[in-house]
Amino acid sequence: MQANWAAVRHRRTIDRPHPADERERRRANARHRHKKRAQTHEAVCVLSRRFGDDRLVMIRDLEAILLTISDLNSRRYVQESVVCYHAGAYRAAVVLAVAAGMEGLRQRLDTLAASGGASQAIRDDANNIAQAFADQQAYESTLINACEKDASFFTAAEAKKARLLLQTRHLCAHPSGHSGSPEEARDAITSVIDLVLTRPATLGMAGVSGIIARLDNPTFFPKTTPEKIAEVAGDELNSLHGDLAPALIAKLYAEIVDATKSKTIRSNALLLVCGLAMRAGSAREAVWRNIDRVAENAGFALEALKIVCADPQGIALARPLVRERLISLIRRNMKDAGARRAVHKLTVSNQLTGVERDEIAVALASLDASDEQLVKFTTEAALVEAETLIFRRIVDHCRDHSFATANKAIDLLQELDDDVANRFSQELKVDYLINLGYNAGRTYPATSAAAIVKNGLDVRSGFADALLEEARLRPDRLRAANTEWEKIAKLCEHSNRHDVLLPLIEVFSASEPDDAAQKMTFYLKSNSQPEIANAASAEHARIIDSML
Repeated sequence: MQANWAAVRHRRTIDRPHPADERERRRANARHRHKKRAQTHEAVCVLSRRFGDDRLVMIRDLEAILLTISDLNSRRYVQESVVCYHAGAYRAAVVLAVAAGMEGLRQRLDTLAASGGASQAIRDDANNIAQAFADQQAYESTLINACEKDASFFTAAEAKKARLLLQTRHLCAHPSGHSGSPEEARDAITSVIDLVLTRPATLGMAGVSGIIARLDNPTFFPKTTPEKIAEVAGDELNSLHGDLAPALIAKLYAEIVDATKSKTIRSNALLLVCGLAMRAGSAREAVWRNIDRVAENAGFALEALKIVCADPQGIALARPLVRERLISLIRRNMKDAGARRAVHKLTVSNQLTGVERDEIAVALASLDASDEQLVKFTTEAALVEAETLIFRRIVDHCRDHSFATANKAIDLLQELDDDVANRFSQELKVDYLINLGYNAGRTYPATSAAAIVKNGLDVRSGFADALLEEARLRPDRLRAANTEWEKIAKLCEHSNRHDVLLPLIEVFSASEPDDAAQKMTFYLKSNSQPEIANAASAEHARIIDSML
């Protein structure tokens, strides 16, 4: 028996490989495992891209998720844990991973405490933990509690998971008889990365409450320019969890409609909502999903219109019924500058439907058409439907029997910019001249009409071209017009538009002997245009002879 055991030991000694060969064998096995792992990962990725199902990636690659850690110190910390995992030191991997997570969590609490949105409780927690860290005392459990209860960085489930990781770390770090496993180590590494190291330092509902509490600060918005409003809103939103934007906006709307709140709080809440509406994503969607809080209440029409002005394209996100209410608010408040500004923003951004444009045009045209600011707004907003209606009302007012209305309309039309006046249709230009002749021929004419007939059209002398074209294309319309053609002849003469006079007389001479033609001819004979009058008389006589 002894001889047999000796033979076995001798054979084992002979068969034992050389240490150098053993190291090469291990390296070869490691290369083979790495190659197989890479091939498996590549195959899963190909299938995932082909079928569009991320669930095929059931086991994440540790080296890949290491790259998701932006902080280099934390990444190196976790990298040591990954090295221990691949070496089979699973308990060491757990200890290093949890240590990296606690360090990252402490740094995030310090960042939150230093932010403007942190409450006093968060700042106190950060100071206490910083003191414990300086004294090299245990602080991990206190840190998790602070991040769950005060900072709301963790949900209840996440905090429970963090406590389990901390408990596992204690089992692995102390002589507890616990033997680690690959699954336990992998869970610790991935959980720490997901729970802490890849998440920004953001507040939970405690942060929302902190923002609401600071709205009474008059310097919450240093400036009220759109750029500064958007900057402040972005800074406040970045301090919160991304999924808390709807909760923040719901509370802001509650502050806006709460009549018991101070003017400063309500104003800052409205500006913050406007700033959040300028940002893409869930915040903007939440603004428009909750805008009915102000759109349904006529007492908050101006607040709703300010939100529309801040984000006119966002009206497409509103529910159809809420959109109708917003358009109705605009129509009912067209006298207000805020409603006009909202119309301008919506028109320029091409957000209004044809029906909505027509409704707003009618609402605009129902206002004082002689209001210079209204005309200026309509032309700048490029709302063609309203522009046409308002131009028609201005021209009609030039014929009004009220001196004040007629003078205001005539003066406004004469003072329009040339590019605006040139947008008048031929019919409107002709009607303007006809109305001037009618008003100037009254027993008590409007002073502005009489002055234009006496001094000429000045900058509107180009309107005479429309009269000339009308005489050529639609003479019957001129014959049917109720006006004083003698005054129009005088108007054309004093405007140095002598080219219009003879064609105008011919319009009335071409039908039958006409009093209007005779009056214009008589006026021209007795004034500075006898040659035109003589030509008109000769043409008049020729037409009469041909008719007889």
